[in-house]
Amino acid sequence: MKKICLVLTLFIAVQCTLNAASGKTSSKNTSFFERMDVVYHYLQLPETKGDADLKGLYKALYADINIFHAELDSKTKMLTVISRPQVTDDKIVEMLKDSGIKAVVLRAEKKDANSYDIEQKALERNRIIKALN
Repeated sequence: MKKICLVLTLFIAVQCTLNAASGKTSSKNTSFFERMDVVYHYLQLPETKGDADLKGLYKALYADINIFHAELDSKTKMLTVISRPQVTDDKIVEMLKDSGIKAVVLRAEKKDANSYDIEQKALERNRIIKALN
């Protein structure tokens, strides 16, 4: 057992040395979101009736783990949803329709994830989910 641990330790040390020698080390933290594409969906919502509609909107959207963030501009009634690429506009409209909210898709843009921004949005999503429960 001691020999196996010694061999594994030596292997890891050699790998670290080789990576450092080749310049493959990075001083920045790596992130789950670093190399991910995300889609920004922009939807127009009708007038909402108040906080109950807003709560239903967030519950409907945050039920899907592939949706990182949803933000509603109260003045323009423009909903911005940030999701993984597999979430389509039609799926978002259907989710909202199931909760009684009719939405009109304006556009969707595929972007590279800015790891800090998406991580912050995911944390905000988790805070909203906790507040809804």
